[in-house]
Amino acid sequence: MVVINAITAICLTLLTVYAIYVAISFAVKKRPERIAFARSFKSGKCFVIFIIAIPLISAAYHYDGMNLIESVFAGLGHSFGFVVLRFGLDDLSKLLADNVFYRVTVYYCCFLVILNALFFAFAVFAQKIRVKFEQIKVFYGNKEELVIWGYNNNSIELYKSDKRRRKLIVDNLDASTCTSLYIKKIWFLANGNFDAVVKRIFDAVKKKNKRIVVVINTEDDLKNIETARKFVEGIAAANEEFKKRCFDYLNVYVFGDPEFESVYYDASAASNGCVRYRNKYQMIAMNFVERYPFTRFMDEKQIDYESSTIKKGVDISVCLIGFGKPARRIFVTSVSNNQFISKGADGEPEFKQVEYHIFDKDYAENNKNLNHSYNRFNVEGPKEGDPAYLPIPASPAVPKFHHLDINAK
Repeated sequence: MVVINAITAICLTLLTVYAIYVAISFAVKKRPERIAFARSFKSGKCFVIFIIAIPLISAAYHYDGMNLIESVFAGLGHSFGFVVLRFGLDDLSKLLADNVFYRVTVYYCCFLVILNALFFAFAVFAQKIRVKFEQIKVFYGNKEELVIWGYNNNSIELYKSDKRRRKLIVDNLDASTCTSLYIKKIWFLANGNFDAVVKRIFDAVKKKNKRIVVVINTEDDLKNIETARKFVEGIAAANEEFKKRCFDYLNVYVFGDPEFESVYYDASAASNGCVRYRNKYQMIAMNFVERYPFTRFMDEKQIDYESSTIKKGVDISVCLIGFGKPARRIFVTSVSNNQFISKGADGEPEFKQVEYHIFDKDYAENNKNLNHSYNRFNVEGPKEGDPAYLPIPASPAVPKFHHLDINAK
């Protein structure tokens, strides 16, 4: 009995150390490390407890009359029956009845096995259960919801910036991306069947008096248009009652390239006002101009605060490196918003032009899509000297184009 008590004490100690290790590891780790630790149970860590149980169970078989080798093999088979929660305590009844210390240790082991099984199930199914739960809250809850169509950096920023609504990102996501989003507590719907997702949104609008805001921002205009048309077709085919409900409770915003502006507006016109187009480059430009007005980088050295004019001798210059679509929109928006006046020689206010130096590998001055210079319009009417003559205003900015590839050696 002394040997059995010694084996029991060793097993009890190992079981307790294992339980403390799991509890502390799970409690002190941050969410990414905690999830990684839980998932490690799928790769074999969960079997530690069954290995510890082998000598504990073998001791009972040896006490019941088996020789040492037979009892070890019997304990091995019995302990791995714990995996499916088959404890078989009747086979250990003799030692359980004769030794209270052993009985307490075996019951403690069985309790840890149950917890271990729950923890293993959590490691396997936690992500699916939590993600499904968040989806149910979005589609069947009573609050206003936000559904963001398309997985990209801009969508992630939009998701994080909205602190008020429950949110989902919808896209055809692979397993590694789903895991990454789950770790960051960004909820998603990884479904490539977009028709089914649109139907779920329509069902939610139909059954609940709740507002759903959908943002379509896949960063691919063809996908944007295809997705927007799914909403348009669903609304167009519905009865008047459902169209009214969509108008009241469904807002679909499509962020796209102005190159496809007419297509987006056609979709918007056919959607009973539910689908609305947003020029994504204009949104980027407005956000940039609001965050970084030129006056943010100026102080009393450049500005006469008494007259709100730029001081004499101060020139305002801006450099744009590259002249793609976002930069062109930032340029046009900045020209419209960042305008200044200074005092002329006679003390009267006069327009202060900003110089924009544009460096691009292409000949950006040949771009015909800019609307920054009044002087490019051919104005016909009264000539100078005529009482009805109105002078053409000065250009709001002075763009200077530099043909240069900054990445060239």
